[in-house]
Amino acid sequence: MRNIKLTIEYDGTDYFGWQIQKRKPTIQGEIKKVLERILKEKIRLTGAARTDSGVHALGQVANFKTTNEKLSTESLNKALNSLLPSDIVIKEVKEVPHSFHARYSAKSKIYRYQILNQFFPRALERRCSWHIPGPLHWRKITEANKYFVGKHDFSLFSVSGSSRKNKQCTVRDFRIRKVKNLYVLQIEANYFLYKMVRRIVGALIEVGRGKIEPEYISVLLHGKASTLRARTAPPHGLFLIKVKY
Repeated sequence: MRNIKLTIEYDGTDYFGWQIQKRKPTIQGEIKKVLERILKEKIRLTGAARTDSGVHALGQVANFKTTNEKLSTESLNKALNSLLPSDIVIKEVKEVPHSFHARYSAKSKIYRYQILNQFFPRALERRCSWHIPGPLHWRKITEANKYFVGKHDFSLFSVSGSSRKNKQCTVRDFRIRKVKNLYVLQIEANYFLYKMVRRIVGALIEVGRGKIEPEYISVLLHGKASTLRARTAPPHGLFLIKVKY
């Protein structure tokens, strides 16, 4: 029995997220179907993160076990990419120890969120960034994002459906960079609650619009407010960049 690790890149626009759903196209479903076609056996494919409908990935990780001892990882990689849809690419196929688990072995994950802040949208950015035409106060946003770094209870930055009972997460790094009018927010944490990144981005946009002050983020994180009145950022601006082990 071999344990195989996949590193995957995908455009999530036309899929209902990572996890298999009946009669709906999903990333996990497409890869599992092709693996079973190649290996001629039932496959249980486990992903590091259950990305939502419309969310993208540059470095999603998954693993599965197979009884096939003959097919090389290089040949499997070529076969997968020749049969998968063009919006799903297997970047690496690697044999790993039996103890490796794509989800439970992860030490941290890095997500990126992209915001296009200009009057006109861009045709080529429409699938991978949140277009906000109005002015945003980016100095205040960069002040506010620093409050997220560290260990906090992120209950107000998640929605019902999170499988984790422990709502405390440790944000190791959170930085913002600008490429012309495209703002890239990148956050690393030991784990994330359901829709946590999108809720964080939504709160930061409220700061940028002047509806809440940067210091109010600390109030939310310390449980001194009962609810977060901010829009959850849309999924198409979100990317899973890397899973660290």
